[in-house]
Amino acid sequence: MSQFPKPAKRWVNKKYLESIRNQRCCRCYAPPPNDAHHVLGIEKRGMGTKNSDYLAVPLCRECHDAIHNGGDDRDCLKEAARNLVKLLRGVIA
Repeated sequence: MSQFPKPAKRWVNKKYLESIRNQRCCRCYAPPPNDAHHVLGIEKRGMGTKNSDYLAVPLCRECHDAIHNGGDDRDCLKEAARNLVKLLRGVIA
C-alpha cells in the first residue's frame, strides 16, 4: 500500500474546452480560435500529466508557446477562476 493518497480523477470535458478555445487570448486578447492551456501547478498530478479541464484558459499560439518555453502562467489564474465561475453559473458549456 502506498503512503501517498491517490490523486482525484481528472475532470475532462471536450465541450468546455471548445468554449475556452472560442474566447480571446487571456494575455494579449488575440481573437479566437485559440489554444486551451491547462494552468500548471494547481493540481499535483505528476510529470507529464495535465490538470483538469476546468483549469484551462484561452491562449493564442504565440502566448502558449511563450509559457511552455519558460514563461510564467500565474497571470492566467484569474482567467481560469473567471471561467470556472461562468461554468458553475451555466454561462459556458
